[in-house]
Amino acid sequence: MNLIEAVRARDAEALEALAGSVKDVNETFENGRTALIEAAALGEVALVKILLEAGAEPSWKDEEQETAMLKAAANGNLDVVHLLAPMASEDERDMARAFLKAHGKSFSPEYLGPPDDFGKLKRAAATASARVAKFVGHDAPSERLERVERAEKNAKKR
Repeated sequence: MNLIEAVRARDAEALEALAGSVKDVNETFENGRTALIEAAALGEVALVKILLEAGAEPSWKDEEQETAMLKAAANGNLDVVHLLAPMASEDERDMARAFLKAHGKSFSPEYLGPPDDFGKLKRAAATASARVAKFVGHDAPSERLERVERAEKNAKKR
């Protein structure tokens, strides 16, 4: 029995024995999947924990360019996503949110970060737009942005 067979059999004891003795806990199997990716896709929290403790790398991707967390999210396995989210990039967490939303599930607040501030997003878009406009020779948007920035600085002084 190899790692992925132990995961598919959902055999925690066999997996723990194998994970401690194999040369490479990140060995890839069909479709470039590691045992961790397979365990995450199956939603097996206990198996994911065993593999992580044995040194499995949560950022490895399979042939579909999906990590263990993304496989978990794509299969609606919220508990596994919660376990892997702190080790994931922000892009992966965003993608996982989209996958989970399709399953009618969502992240817990601790993984969402601060609440989205639509005003900040609009400001960032306006800043980018003004800089591009100035670069191509249109000064009006950048002048408006400079006025907004001066107003904000003055408001902070008060």
